[in-house]
Amino acid sequence: MNHPGKYLIGLCMITSIIINTAHGMTKSPRHNNIGVIAVDIQADFANEPVIDPRTLRTVSTRGALGVGRNLDGTVAPYGDTNKDYLKAAQKFTDDMRAYNMPIFFTQDWHPKFLKPHVSFASTWIDKGYENIQLFNPFPDENLPLKSEDKQYKVEGQVMWPDHCIQGSPGARILLKVQPQDTVIQKGANPYVESYSGFEDKDGTKTPLTSELHKRGVTDVIVFGIATDFCVNFTALDALKDGFGVHLVINLSRGVDTNLINQKIEDLITFGANVYYINGLNDGWTPSAAIKETLKKFGVIECTNVADFLNKVHIHMRKGKAVSKIPSIEKESLLEKELARSFAGKLPTEKELQSGMFNIRTRSEPGSEETSGNFVENATLQARDTLRLESEKLRSLINKVPKKRKIAITNNIESFIEAQRKLLDTKIKDQSVGQTESAAIESAFQQKRQQLNAPEEAPGAEEEIKSLGASQNQLIIDVSAALGQESKTLKELLDRINPDERVNAKSEIDSFIEKITREINKKIAKKQLASDAPENIRSAFQTKLNELKASYKINNPGKVEITEEASF
Repeated sequence: MNHPGKYLIGLCMITSIIINTAHGMTKSPRHNNIGVIAVDIQADFANEPVIDPRTLRTVSTRGALGVGRNLDGTVAPYGDTNKDYLKAAQKFTDDMRAYNMPIFFTQDWHPKFLKPHVSFASTWIDKGYENIQLFNPFPDENLPLKSEDKQYKVEGQVMWPDHCIQGSPGARILLKVQPQDTVIQKGANPYVESYSGFEDKDGTKTPLTSELHKRGVTDVIVFGIATDFCVNFTALDALKDGFGVHLVINLSRGVDTNLINQKIEDLITFGANVYYINGLNDGWTPSAAIKETLKKFGVIECTNVADFLNKVHIHMRKGKAVSKIPSIEKESLLEKELARSFAGKLPTEKELQSGMFNIRTRSEPGSEETSGNFVENATLQARDTLRLESEKLRSLINKVPKKRKIAITNNIESFIEAQRKLLDTKIKDQSVGQTESAAIESAFQQKRQQLNAPEEAPGAEEEIKSLGASQNQLIIDVSAALGQESKTLKELLDRINPDERVNAKSEIDSFIEKITREINKKIAKKQLASDAPENIRSAFQTKLNELKASYKINNPGKVEITEEASF
């Protein structure tokens, strides 16, 4: 006997197939060779509040380099990086993931505190260079000021505000990254720019090409920020590596309208396919002029996502080489074009002060813009290093036998809490030094090695007590000494005759930078001696005496180097 429920189930299945097909959501095998690259959709590139995920506090009202707005704050012709854009990008990514397409996120990941990135305007301002202007190429005629600057490849380098600093809230990817997705970090080399997700400016490859090949990908769907920079170079290098490229223009946002137009035209000329998808609700309605420009370039208009995928299938590479890129220095040409594009439109001092474009990112929520001294800026980096290292350490819990899991968990949590208290004490005493992140990494590395050792790990309390004789504690002591003594020298600066203060400040900053550089070299080579903290205090005391002898001190009195912060 036939049960009536069978017909109902069959009807539901047919209805489901019809609905999913109408929306283009069937997992067709023809999409098996397509990958998705979401380029640099990060907090510092968006015009939305930057949130610290640990505290849920607002770090700043917008990203340090929010893309999609003009200098006067109005929305740019190619759209804003606002909530509508982010929601549309998330929905599109989820839809592509539903087809089992591999998802790749590129992430700007720039160093700042120990070795600041070549692209930051603040890097060169702090080194004493003049005529540094945001969005303008580095003034080559001033190179080099110091011999060590030769390692930076700065010819034609565009000067940007500080952005996407490693471990900072601004570097966070704003789309949801699932366990099966892949994140490709770029720009970690302090000496080299890295716009492309495939390789640095000096040709050093990222894992992206090999990861795409492992998954059998022949064609990539590309979108993100910024159209005329990282999206453009990622698409160009994808073509160069033999992939078919399908760029979604209304899920991409750019810096400059003229440059965006040129890059779209160039990409199509070089063999990429560029699409405009209706119905994404991305918050951008192109003007009649923009529509005409896109039509002239040959941008492919799609009625919806399903239509887009059908057209991608039609234009897939199908085993044929598509790259037509001439052998040129792409980055150098682009940077010259950007300089011309921004001629006469550089932000004024008033606009810089208003926060429209900050040369530096903010070090703490609600704080004023940071000074040029990296010792004072290290708090944010240290906190994020502690957070990241804590996550790494907690990941070991799942790898230990069940009978030891509770003990190891308590051990790890006690250790993390002790490290947090150490850092909080230094922050309170304003003695966070430039080597603080290195000290934290060293402590956690030692802890991981101990937990991975075959012998039973000692209790957290005994282990923390034993840190005093370790290399880790030595780095902590050195960092504390450097931070506290630097603070003392700066306190003296306030008592120096105002007429001499500028020269004195330059001398103090140079001295601190020199000492810090020497310490970092010794840490890297593991050559710190046990008397390093005392040697630092002695060097600073000598410098203090020199300053007192060289400059006129107002309200002279006893100025002593203070004791290092108590932990």
